[in-house]
Amino acid sequence: MNILQSGKIDFHGQRLVDRYSTGLLVLTGLVGFFTGFTTQSIMSVLVVDAIGLAVTCLVCLPAWPIYNQNQPKWVPKEVEPSTSDNETDDEDESNVPKTPKKTSIFGFISRILF
Repeated sequence: MNILQSGKIDFHGQRLVDRYSTGLLVLTGLVGFFTGFTTQSIMSVLVVDAIGLAVTCLVCLPAWPIYNQNQPKWVPKEVEPSTSDNETDDEDESNVPKTPKKTSIFGFISRILF
């Protein structure tokens, strides 16, 4: 029960879960299709796919310890010295050139229409 409550998965574990779930669902979908095709029964397709979905949920949904083996090493936060003068803030802003804001075609169209 502790596995279901902790929910800690690292980035490598997320990639593994994505690959496992995709692979298992595709595999059981193909097996279900061919089973239903050979038996000419839609019920066998549904049963095989339901079993595959249950196995995929059992493998991928809990945060198993195998998905949390590669903990990221975070860079420590750098503390910048704060200045009490407001003049230095104005000087920093004036030295930085302003670049035009890049927007997508959808943003451009939405500005025109709305």
